Amino acid sequence: MRDAQPRRRLTPAWAAAAALLLSPATALGHAGLVSSSPPDGAMLDAPPPEVVLTFDEELVPDDSSFSVTDPGGVEVGAGGVDLTVADRNVMRGPMHASEPGAYLVAWTARAADGDETTGSLSFSVAGSGSVPDSAIPVPNRHNALTETGIVMLALGLAWLVWLAWIRREVRQ
Repeated sequence: MRDAQPRRRLTPAWAAAAALLLSPATALGHAGLVSSSPPDGAMLDAPPPEVVLTFDEELVPDDSSFSVTDPGGVEVGAGGVDLTVADRNVMRGPMHASEPGAYLVAWTARAADGDETTGSLSFSVAGSGSVPDSAIPVPNRHNALTETGIVMLALGLAWLVWLAWIRREVRQ
């Protein structure tokens, strides 16, 4: 009878843990890149006049931006949050380039809740052949999958502690 009571007390904790695990990763508050123009990996006939990045949530204008570098590493474009878009989830900026080659777009996006993500994408302009290794997108430094793994690890450890506690209670 003694071990039934601790389990009853921990039921709300397990319900909260299950709800956290089952919630979507996007609820962790990171702005994720939804689309771009030009698209990542695109092979274009001519350089685009602008670059547009669309995210899945509102961005902080002062802390969100991108830059475009040409095959030689020279910045040929930059942009920030488009304040004409009501959702504040689009970054836009002009690009001034004329030479063929691989271009790299590196971005930083701060979500309205303060969480920051970074990333990059690349595209090529005709005559460049394949995209060089230096233009391969850099993975995000901070993403929801990492946080989900940390949460799952913490919950697993809590479960082990709970099992040890129940085992101790049963022995007494």
